[in-house]
Amino acid sequence: MRYTHIRFNGNERIRFFGSVSIITLLLGLLLITSDANCSTQNDLIKGMCIEQYKNFKSYTYLLTTGAVILIKKNTNMIEVYQRIGMRRKLVEISLPKDLVSSLNNKLQNGGFEYNWTSKKDKYSRIIISGDSVIRFYNVNKLAIKLFITPVYLKINSNNNGLLALDNKGGIVIMPPDNISLNSYNIMVNKNEWILNSKMNMSVLFFGVCPPREFDWHRSKWPIIHYSSYIQRYPSDDQIVEYSNFAKVLELHQWVWKNRYVNKMDCLNDPDHEYYNNCQGNNTPLWNDNSWFPLNNHYIPDDEKELQRVIKTAHSRDMLVAVYFNGQMNSNAIMSEARQLKVRYNLDGLYLDGLMEGSKNGPVDAYLTARNLRHLFGDDGWINLHNTNTGYFAPFIQAYMDFITTGEHNNFNKWQSTTYNISNAIGGHWPEIPYFFDDPRENIQDAIPFLKDLVDISLKYNNRILFLAGDQGQWRFWRLYYTQAEMEFLKQYYIKKLSENYYQPH
Repeated sequence: MRYTHIRFNGNERIRFFGSVSIITLLLGLLLITSDANCSTQNDLIKGMCIEQYKNFKSYTYLLTTGAVILIKKNTNMIEVYQRIGMRRKLVEISLPKDLVSSLNNKLQNGGFEYNWTSKKDKYSRIIISGDSVIRFYNVNKLAIKLFITPVYLKINSNNNGLLALDNKGGIVIMPPDNISLNSYNIMVNKNEWILNSKMNMSVLFFGVCPPREFDWHRSKWPIIHYSSYIQRYPSDDQIVEYSNFAKVLELHQWVWKNRYVNKMDCLNDPDHEYYNNCQGNNTPLWNDNSWFPLNNHYIPDDEKELQRVIKTAHSRDMLVAVYFNGQMNSNAIMSEARQLKVRYNLDGLYLDGLMEGSKNGPVDAYLTARNLRHLFGDDGWINLHNTNTGYFAPFIQAYMDFITTGEHNNFNKWQSTTYNISNAIGGHWPEIPYFFDDPRENIQDAIPFLKDLVDISLKYNNRILFLAGDQGQWRFWRLYYTQAEMEFLKQYYIKKLSENYYQPH
């Protein structure tokens, strides 16, 4: 067997086994610019697709928007190469000896994802999709060798799922959320991730970061996030004012039915979460339970008002997205999202989490994200509020337009940003401490705070939400800008956003 050494990207030496033709092929594929060259628009989701598929006797390759995936049949190995952010080899995946040979040569489905099933075990299969994700089903032995040196390595303690990144991209490996290391032997050794268990794993996700190009055009759209339990719907005059500089209107939870119940949550009781800004021991009015649906349905607090807001915003060429808690099951999420879209002519959702507690995570969240994108289309708007309590899933975030991160946390390059990770547009939640008992913790004039947030956000290609609304509050933070703060952002942030410096680099 011949082998060849080549200098790759000027800084990494990689050995390829096999014929020189494979080396030539790989170099040629890596030099192709990702242009979403798909056979039909149905195979294209948020700029992601399988651009090429070729099957030969000794190897098969797929060219996705974000990766080159080479399946080497004789060695039971998959090599994965990154295409966006940096062209380079990411990993080698070593599979059980009989897995590749047992796969049917005839593909199932095709289109956005290619599905190989086992001739020996109906539960074993490999699916490769246009989002540069490989899903391994019913596997118990597998080794992934990294060819990059991560600057950021996040390992999930319960199942050793990991996110390995540098400034140009990286990989994510995600076992099921509900497994534990007590049941599965999963090791992370230096540059290797190894599964060697007696039990078969139901599904294992491997994803390439980033899976799609960053949308520079949409990233320059200012976004109004409106939240007020006092004035639950913005007036026509407010919408007209917003539309003079913003493109998207997001409506927070208070557009939905007010179901206030006084649970006396202001009591200083360890069994209750402490709230401030209370009247006596009464639960604050802003905690009115409007955030969760009633029997899996969202009911407007005033349907005519909601219809008015949407009609006015559309007349001003604004997209409208409404608050939607994503903790229902997949069928309930899709049914209600579809009903809201049709009934109110909505453009999308402000998605407050997505099935983090699902027993079938991350499969449920991943497929639901894809289905929501199909529902609203690439021209719709979905903002996912992701607090990064665990490691996050770029292959889910890639189906979103915007990712709101960092609730109650300081800005963190690796947890607040998305550039060269999912390449959805990222925005750190700009909540302003305002209602703490100790006045030293509060910010009355947030302009210096917002200036710092703008500067660090644009440094990492993040963006800023414009918070609007009368007395919008959540616990100790205000979710609105004063008029002076709003004018500052319009002058400082939007001007900087338009400067040539904040272009692809």
